[in-house]
Amino acid sequence: MRGRLRRQVEQRSTICGPGRRADWPDASSPPGAPDFHLRRHPPRWRHSKFEAVVFEACNLTQADFQFAELRDVLFSHCDLIGVQFGNVAMQRVGFEDCTMVDVGGAVHMKGSCVQGPGALDLALALARDAGIKLEL
Repeated sequence: MRGRLRRQVEQRSTICGPGRRADWPDASSPPGAPDFHLRRHPPRWRHSKFEAVVFEACNLTQADFQFAELRDVLFSHCDLIGVQFGNVAMQRVGFEDCTMVDVGGAVHMKGSCVQGPGALDLALALARDAGIKLEL
């Protein structure tokens, strides 16, 4: 899936680049993305729709994607600590080498593929959401 998803979103809108926080210098929005006024942190995208979008090297700590729709979206090397994905609808969504500690609503991430160290972080979030207590 990794190669296929990468090809599908390769020519699409990139939300932010290496070393930058999810922030646009003006009030304009990139094609394929909802209204972006990202000066506020954490970003709130409840009930938003994202299609064919790449989030690359973004700081999305505590972003709120609850009830959002994500289709053909790639998160690459992003900081997703404390992100909320409750009741999100995902189709062909990839997470490559992202930090995914304390993700909320992990059980709603059906339709996604997680690669790299974020996979273990997400497994812990899934266990927590399922009511499983882990004692190491």
